[in-house]
Amino acid sequence: MVRPSQIIFSLVAIFISTFMLFFIFDNLEKLSQQCKSEAAPSYCKALSSFTITMVVILLIIGGFIITICGTAYIMLSGPG
Repeated sequence: MVRPSQIIFSLVAIFISTFMLFFIFDNLEKLSQQCKSEAAPSYCKALSSFTITMVVILLIIGGFIITICGTAYIMLSGPG
């Protein structure tokens, strides 16, 4: 039987991981906008559009895997 505290903790974990993914994607969007401007910082030369695309895809996949595994662990690790 899953306790209510585990469900609340699971929902909080999902909320935090989703918020952090949106935060990371927002910062990546701001970075790409900076790199598109004429006065681009020096680190933009090291990042190409392919690299940023791969980082975003890996973050999406990693975020979903961590969220699913963490939530499953929290819900299944109850007293049984």
